[in-house]
Amino acid sequence: MKIFSLVRRSLPAVALALAAFGAQAQDNYPNRAIRLIVPYTPGASTDAISRAFADEASKVIGQPIVVENRGGAGTAIGTQTARNAPADGYTLLFGSGTMISTMLALKEPGYTMKDFTPVTMLGDQYYVLLIPKALPVTNAKEFVEYAKKNPSKMNYGMLGQGSPSHVLADRFARSANFQWQDIAFRGGTPTLTALMSNDVQGYFATQTFATTYLNSDKVRLLAIGAEERGEFLPDVPTFKELGYNGVVEQGWYALFVRSETPKEIVEKLRKVSAEVMASAAMKGHLKTIGLSPYKGTMDSFLKNLDVEIKQKAEETKRLGIVPQ
Repeated sequence: MKIFSLVRRSLPAVALALAAFGAQAQDNYPNRAIRLIVPYTPGASTDAISRAFADEASKVIGQPIVVENRGGAGTAIGTQTARNAPADGYTLLFGSGTMISTMLALKEPGYTMKDFTPVTMLGDQYYVLLIPKALPVTNAKEFVEYAKKNPSKMNYGMLGQGSPSHVLADRFARSANFQWQDIAFRGGTPTLTALMSNDVQGYFATQTFATTYLNSDKVRLLAIGAEERGEFLPDVPTFKELGYNGVVEQGWYALFVRSETPKEIVEKLRKVSAEVMASAAMKGHLKTIGLSPYKGTMDSFLKNLDVEIKQKAEETKRLGIVPQ
């Protein structure tokens, strides 16, 4: 009985010690390197954005932020890695709308959006249809005419079921009344390789990715899926102005941590991120890679996120995507 009594008296002391240790750990955060998981293959525009942020944030926070590429399964592999990491602020996740599409397309994605808390918005952008210059077309009208005459030769690259590269290709085909076949790739870089060799005849890439190939001798920027022409690609027409309605998709990039991460750490990361995103250096990086600053607030992003999840769930059903 004395032993049990001693244990009962010791429990509050142990709890207080653990709480003090946790508070001290949060006060000392970060005291080692932080990893930033990017669920895409190296070489894509996502690399440029994440590494630019990591470089600038490392200077502010006083610890290295190491970018770790974990591409595959439509971003599920990298996202699962972040989900399974400790909720201690030492693992950040580079996220995009593809997280939602992949979550809906898999029976067991290994995560839900509720597993993560957003830290900062990195920016938003639209998608551009890239085609090989090897095709005997120079504009969208000629492209559609060619596609209708050569249905067996028409393929497009996509990064997963329900991803923007899949959804927009389907919307364009429906709007223009032609058919083409999807071919899945692990990332933007291998997709572009296939595009340049004319193995695929189209790929809806982010505007940051597309901007890199504006003057390419192998790739043509056909049209952008935006409501109006943007500052980064002013000479690229919108599908809307060309008469193809509904071919619009606004993408976003954000950083997340596990939702169980202590609030004090989340707030510190948000403070650091706000300083980084407001810096002239980061603004210069965004402009260089063609990414528009996010104009909303974190609250508006969270509300829009709920709407986006519902919309993508409906589109997943319309596309007949059966979770694999």
